[in-house]
Amino acid sequence: MRDELKNKLIGNLLILGTIVIYSFNTNYMKTVVPTWIGPFGLVFFRCLASFIGFFIIILFLPRKELVISSKKEKIFLLIGGVLGMGANMLFYIIGLEKSGPIDAFIIRTSQPIIVLILSIIFFNAHLYWNKVLGIILGIGGTVYITAFQTKTGTSDGIPYLGDLYLLISSIFYSTYLVLIKRYTMKINPFVILTWLAFSGTILTMPFGLKELIEAPLWSKPLDIAIMGEILFILFCSTMIVNILIVKALKYVSSFTASIYIFLLPITGSLITIWMGLQSLSLNKIIAFILILSGFVFININKRSKRTSPHYPLYDH
Repeated sequence: MRDELKNKLIGNLLILGTIVIYSFNTNYMKTVVPTWIGPFGLVFFRCLASFIGFFIIILFLPRKELVISSKKEKIFLLIGGVLGMGANMLFYIIGLEKSGPIDAFIIRTSQPIIVLILSIIFFNAHLYWNKVLGIILGIGGTVYITAFQTKTGTSDGIPYLGDLYLLISSIFYSTYLVLIKRYTMKINPFVILTWLAFSGTILTMPFGLKELIEAPLWSKPLDIAIMGEILFILFCSTMIVNILIVKALKYVSSFTASIYIFLLPITGSLITIWMGLQSLSLNKIIAFILILSGFVFININKRSKRTSPHYPLYDH
């Protein structure tokens, strides 16, 4: 019994660690883009660093774990990388540049609800009254924060444009989760992540290679704090986070882990306000409460828990 409690505590602490890393990551991206590196350049840099890192890891795996049995699986993993790493990260960083970190944290909490909607559409998941109400509340919260966005921190004279890009990013990522879910139980997670990173690198190279090469980062005087933030983005928020999640899911259920995503608007907002990047408004609090209420209603009974969205293997 003590070992079981110890394992659960370890699992929860590991997931909590990923939330803290994500909270810093989004704020650091807001700091370095575009002053030190262009948005596409940073995305390409992340994909490339992830591919190199995970490729090195799989070199130490048993050969039998590296085998992907069919061409169909390889194609789906490549498509998953295009959606979950490439397109998702490109739209996310564009949205973050035009909007603010707090908006990004709140909109990201809609992902489990989007996954549920896609599962209902494509896999005929059971639709109960609580799920209908949860979906309505979740969509309402997302629409609310987008509709009541202020012009502060946005560009092009379109106040909601940044939040719209962030929402599109969440839709891409949720589609990726639904697409590769069936393969996560049969293929080593590090092999999956290597294929995703490879696909994301190929997709983002045409957009980001030039920005990475010409980034002010290479020509400006060395700033240790900025370099630390960029290294954090490249390694902690991509590689280390995924390793923590892989370890954590040995001790806690995906449902338990998925609940932690709703800590992001709290931990992330505290860091955002502390760094002076954005202020917290009543509209954002209302939107978060609506989305959180939607998630609670979706998981109101045991039947809903069995079909609850899995915590992502890879995030922004």
